[in-house]
Amino acid sequence: MFDTMHVPADLATPVNELAAQDLDVVFDDELSASIAELHRTIERLSAERTRRIAEADRREIHRDLGHPSTASWLADRCRLSWRHVRCLVATANTLPRMPLTSSAYANGNIDTARARGLVAAHDALPEIHAREEELLLDVARTLTPRELRRGAR
Repeated sequence: MFDTMHVPADLATPVNELAAQDLDVVFDDELSASIAELHRTIERLSAERTRRIAEADRREIHRDLGHPSTASWLADRCRLSWRHVRCLVATANTLPRMPLTSSAYANGNIDTARARGLVAAHDALPEIHAREEELLLDVARTLTPRELRRGAR
């Protein structure tokens, strides 16, 4: 399970405060705004996790931990499915070649589904993606994740 000893206090504290908040006294507009902001923050955290997975894979830390691959290590450490960890590792290893997409994901301007859709587009046609990343990123912001996956195929 997740070890909170390694979570910086400046991250764990607000999460604990949010969890302790009595939602019965929160006005509807505040609740609505907080849900949208939580979503954006969660996506930024996902982007940071992805960045760290790329670095762990680059360093091959799985070897020192007795695993044959980063995916194997993640599946065991985070209790995730093989399908999910393979996607995480593939996304983590492609995003560094996509600077605009990486930045938008890190800033919470696109979500995980759109980042993965753009990774799929990059993997399908890397030359076109490299040349047209800004345009593809703008388009991705307007499409649903399903439409983006279809377009990437």
